[in-house]
Amino acid sequence: LYTTRYEEEFKKYIELSIQIIWDLLNNISIQKKNDILVSKALQYMTCVVNLSNYNALFSNEDAVNQITEKIILPNITLRDSDLEIFEDDPIEYTRRDLEGSDVDSRRRSATEFLRSLKENNENLVTAIMMEYINHYLKSYSEDPSGNWKLKDIAIYLFCAIASKGSITNSGITSTNLLVDVIKFFTEFIYPDLVGQVANPILKVDSIKYIYIFRNQLTKEQLIETLPLLTSNFNDGNYVVYTYTSVTIEKILSLRNPSNHQEMLFSKNDLSVA
Repeated sequence: LYTTRYEEEFKKYIELSIQIIWDLLNNISIQKKNDILVSKALQYMTCVVNLSNYNALFSNEDAVNQITEKIILPNITLRDSDLEIFEDDPIEYTRRDLEGSDVDSRRRSATEFLRSLKENNENLVTAIMMEYINHYLKSYSEDPSGNWKLKDIAIYLFCAIASKGSITNSGITSTNLLVDVIKFFTEFIYPDLVGQVANPILKVDSIKYIYIFRNQLTKEQLIETLPLLTSNFNDGNYVVYTYTSVTIEKILSLRNPSNHQEMLFSKNDLSVA
């Protein structure tokens, strides 16, 4: 509050505050009991990144690499407690992830921090994140069953840097022109829709990708994915078929970009699909 509203009076304390919070984030454990504290710390870092007077602290390659290694990656990596919620309380997992009730989660706060970094230095942050994403995807391809969490991280990072603005009920309307959303879908998302996955969370990731970038995918791609999505209604996993239901509903609600009075999909389109 002081940093955002009373910067002139508080500025002599800001750099010290950054150092204290940096040390906190580097030394605090990953235990669930610390989640709210970590989230608030990340929200403060996001607040500082958005102040023009402090951009220089976060605008060089070494700083971004340090932030990625020590703050972003540890806080977006799935923990055992996250997997337990997915398995034991799927309704809560869906509510937190898809409906956005996870405002105080590590993942959400780390993502917002990353997006703010990217908005202030898009070229540098995008290039560094893509190095991590490609590394994780390569590691996953070498051992899908052992490294499935790395693909989850890669997809999560890509969605964070590819989207501009918040994910709303209308999906993403603007994307980062330095990355190719369609190519990523074809190479890394589509295979998980048609084949077996090492963990159902990867299936959920692929469905959520369509949910997020439905405005960017072509009509033909969406038609092609509909039968693949509907096949998930036979899946026994609550999260998988719930994400499927929500995503199909959003796809069918799309408007024709050239005429917003018309729906994108006609009855004939759906009969073909």
